[in-house]
Amino acid sequence: MSTAHAEGGSGLRFGVFGMSVRIPLSGLLGIGLIAWLWTPSFGGGAAGVPSAIAFALLLYVSILAHELAHGFTARALGNKVHGITLWIFGGFTVYEREGLTPAREAMIAASGPLTTFAVAALAKFGEDAAGPGTPAEVVLVLQALVWTNVLLGILNLLPGLPLDGGGIVRAAAWAMTGSQHRGTVVAAWAGRVLAILVVGLPLVLAALPGSQLDLVTVVVAAVFGIFMWTGATAALRQSTLEARIPALQAATLARRAVPAAASESLALARQRMSDAQAGAIVVMDEVGRPSGVVNEAAAAATPPERRPWIPVGSLSTPLPATASVGSSLAGHDLIEALQRANAPVVLVRDAVGAIYGVLFIDDVERALG
Repeated sequence: MSTAHAEGGSGLRFGVFGMSVRIPLSGLLGIGLIAWLWTPSFGGGAAGVPSAIAFALLLYVSILAHELAHGFTARALGNKVHGITLWIFGGFTVYEREGLTPAREAMIAASGPLTTFAVAALAKFGEDAAGPGTPAEVVLVLQALVWTNVLLGILNLLPGLPLDGGGIVRAAAWAMTGSQHRGTVVAAWAGRVLAILVVGLPLVLAALPGSQLDLVTVVVAAVFGIFMWTGATAALRQSTLEARIPALQAATLARRAVPAAASESLALARQRMSDAQAGAIVVMDEVGRPSGVVNEAAAAATPPERRPWIPVGSLSTPLPATASVGSSLAGHDLIEALQRANAPVVLVRDAVGAIYGVLFIDDVERALG
């Protein structure tokens, strides 16, 4: 799978062809789980364990090849690759989406399943080329790699996010509607419908008289369906957020502010704030530089009878010197500036550098909603 979302965490990290690869702890445990599940297929007992471990490791190599295909394709099209994560039974590639077109989206999405089918074909070639002296365990591992990669390729082509087939659907809907967001909505809802079918159909079949479906199949289908629903929902939320970012403007989100010396009483500062119809109080230091913003929750919680005796400086949230943005900033430029500031509140200045107001990160998050 391919995606634009990064993820942190612990686990094994290494580089392949200039791309960072991470296997979280769940992925490392997945190798053991796959080996345990497939041990009976290789004869069971101690004899089947080495073959099952070899198969599990080679399956992860196959998944890595799938994700590297996404990475190589994205990089060839000019989109920076941030990294690859392998997890139990799958993985995803993080890359920049800026400059994507529907055609490029489809190419990146399709490259993974095509590579998976190529790995299956390579394993089939190895199986057919095995001579009489080839150990039976090697042939069994190759056979397992053939059908698992074919299955993974087919599953990844299912037409719904977060699968690669969903990426192709998104590209097609994007091309038809002219909107990447609408394309994501279509593909994400397709993924949700598929998730319901994946979970519900095995349950219905298992309930039928004479059903041959076992509990393991039903559980695996449920896990896969939950994964699809979660991934589709995350893609939908991310796309909605991205669609709202261009409308963000520092000037409209900022709360107008009144300046106050640190020693000024809370009662007087709040009265001036009310008279000016402002929404914040900026605390100034001895030389007239902004040093903090009054915590409105703490100020509102202060009993009215105590406010004349409480200096605003005692209720101030520190304002780092770098926590400042221009009132003309908007969209992604505003988001990047806020990320650089890395503060819960920033000062907003107008074109000549005067204090325009203050911008609270909570207000931005509510606007993104």
